[in-house]
Amino acid sequence: MEEFNGNEKPVELDSVFQCKPRRRAVDVRQCLLDYLDANAFTVEKSACYRCPVGADYRKQYANS
Repeated sequence: MEEFNGNEKPVELDSVFQCKPRRRAVDVRQCLLDYLDANAFTVEKSACYRCPVGADYRKQYANS
């Protein structure tokens, strides 16, 4: 698993990281899908709603 530190190689959709809110390994693709669903449908009880951990990975993916 990769550990995000902000200045590494570009993050790919299949990059896997440890999702702390969900307590499991998640790839960036699934993180993006879950985040979009949680925010589009305003599912505030979802672990992905305003998730700071996934936000770091999504930001790095967007910048790659």
